[in-house]
Amino acid sequence: MLGGFLVPLAGANFVFALNAACFLLVVQATHQWKPPAVPAKLPTESFFESFRTAIHYIRYAPGFQVVLARNFRFALFIFSDSGIDAGCGLSSSNLGLFFTSMGAGSVVGGVFIIPRLRASLRQLKAAVEYGQVMPNIPQMGRFFSSMSGALQIATEGRAYHRRLLYASK
Repeated sequence: MLGGFLVPLAGANFVFALNAACFLLVVQATHQWKPPAVPAKLPTESFFESFRTAIHYIRYAPGFQVVLARNFRFALFIFSDSGIDAGCGLSSSNLGLFFTSMGAGSVVGGVFIIPRLRASLRQLKAAVEYGQVMPNIPQMGRFFSSMSGALQIATEGRAYHRRLLYASK
């Protein structure tokens, strides 16, 4: 943001030179910085031991399993779309725009849509747990009328079922 103000005043060359000088200062400070050496408390483990430990952790951590499943689904979607879209002859800039749009859509979905969906699902779960009846929607009339026979069979038992069977012949 500061560069945007300095470019009209001092010129682009000065701003780029100032940026390079600041970058070199950061590189020098990072090179001179020595973190304190802390001895390891545990012995080192081989790659396969650490891999086995990671698998063991994943196996018994359901929250982590959910995250991995979501990442797998998203990656599968990305790879399938990239194969389809690359085969459709999209240029590299259009393909980059496509991936950027997918990433932005993921962020928007995660920030705005998922919380609302979770709230709706919580309401639905509460309705199911506490036995709240779904409102009667006029478009669902055929569904509810077809269910009345099954409901009567369930409540009245086999006698009603036999009467209904004989009445239909």
